[in-house]
Amino acid sequence: MPPRKKRGSAPTAVDEISPQKKAKTNNEKQADGQMRIAIEHWVYKRRALALAEDLRESFGADLQVDLNLDKPRRGAFECTLFKEDDSEVLVWTGLKKGPPRKMKFPETEDVVKEIKKALL
Repeated sequence: MPPRKKRGSAPTAVDEISPQKKAKTNNEKQADGQMRIAIEHWVYKRRALALAEDLRESFGADLQVDLNLDKPRRGAFECTLFKEDDSEVLVWTGLKKGPPRKMKFPETEDVVKEIKKALL
């Protein structure tokens, strides 16, 4: 019987942080005068992209929308607003919502209303 492969082997030099990931972590801070929203999604990429597009239409093309800054949590769908003063405001979380699954996802109008309220 052949020997079994070990799962979770130690990362090699290639598997360590790549230059793109380093650049992404270094650029997490927003540019001056630019509002930034991060959307964390587990499997629901189509809904996250649709929400990002709707937010860009509502707030203009200057809005920076990031998807999955870190490894997403299982079942997560969250929207976080990063203000200019480096504070974070959780706009929507679908972690505790559902079943049914459709309750995990926000309506665009609700998110826009919460962002406007957080900016005041």
